[in-house]
Amino acid sequence: MTTASQVQNFNDPIAANPHQRGAGQINPSKALEPGLIYDAGPADYERYVCAATDPKAYSTSWLVENDYEAPKRPLFCSTSLCRGGQCSYPQALRDFNTPSFSMPGLSPAAAGVAKRTVTYLAAGPAVFTATLQLPSGYTGKWDIDPKANRRGQVSRTQLQFAKKGEKRQFTLSITAGADAPVGTWVYGNLTWKDEGGRYVVYSPIAVQRAGPAR
Repeated sequence: MTTASQVQNFNDPIAANPHQRGAGQINPSKALEPGLIYDAGPADYERYVCAATDPKAYSTSWLVENDYEAPKRPLFCSTSLCRGGQCSYPQALRDFNTPSFSMPGLSPAAAGVAKRTVTYLAAGPAVFTATLQLPSGYTGKWDIDPKANRRGQVSRTQLQFAKKGEKRQFTLSITAGADAPVGTWVYGNLTWKDEGGRYVVYSPIAVQRAGPAR
């Protein structure tokens, strides 16, 4: 996903949004050397399912349209897997460690925050710098807390790696402004790039300002 292209074979932009096309057109050669990956294991997927089946995830209008049949929560959501709010809605959905970001229900009153962990897969030290592009009406920032990472991470804006296999955690915060369209999905992206320009790690972003239930 992070190495996909947003243009087609003849360099024409893909005429679709991330909800329709995903991250873009696959590039097999770049996928073999992604630079960074967003790794997720079985427990991450289970927590996502628990959050997605939380009764609070479904509006009254959605339930009416679907004969009040909301998906049932799996039994494993009642175990230690979800201890400490790790399956809470909507935060567990935002924190699901995938290369894409989905943030519905944003408001001017408070920022939506998503946490991610990336793993470095190349040889030798590297520094990655981010570029954040958001649609009109939205503002955002990323932050790397050195205290939340192992020794060697001192910058709050750049990912710093000394060797292959190291992990770094960061957060992405996005706020909907008063001029952001209500209830409409719009799109942006977050891209990490190393200093040599060898690795470009792309993540699509989908945001929506809170509004009337659809």
